[in-house]
Amino acid sequence: MAPLAAALTQQVWALALVLPCLVVSIGAVGLGPLPTGTGWLLVTATEMTSYLVPFALYLTALESLTAPVAAQFLSLIPLAGLLGSATILGEPIGRRSLAGAGLVVGALYLPSPADGPAPT
Repeated sequence: MAPLAAALTQQVWALALVLPCLVVSIGAVGLGPLPTGTGWLLVTATEMTSYLVPFALYLTALESLTAPVAAQFLSLIPLAGLLGSATILGEPIGRRSLAGAGLVVGALYLPSPADGPAPT
């Protein structure tokens, strides 16, 4: 299966698993205000930049990288969501978000057990 098709399939299955929870939640507390036409366009754009594109890139990377190396970059998905919401929706990025992003990116530089012991 092509990486983009695989990523889209994953997202559809995730929606199918979450949908019953959404129905129960709406039944319990009601449905809040929904986005308007432009809002739905922005929600879709955020979904594409935050999840579909990164997963497609990850699955493409699996074709040339080992799974442990490619898996390290899964931690960048929330960072893509943060950047997407800031650029597309104009959401502010606070100090805690920046600190979290720094920790995520910094963790990619830490040696993994597969790298062997750190030199002394």
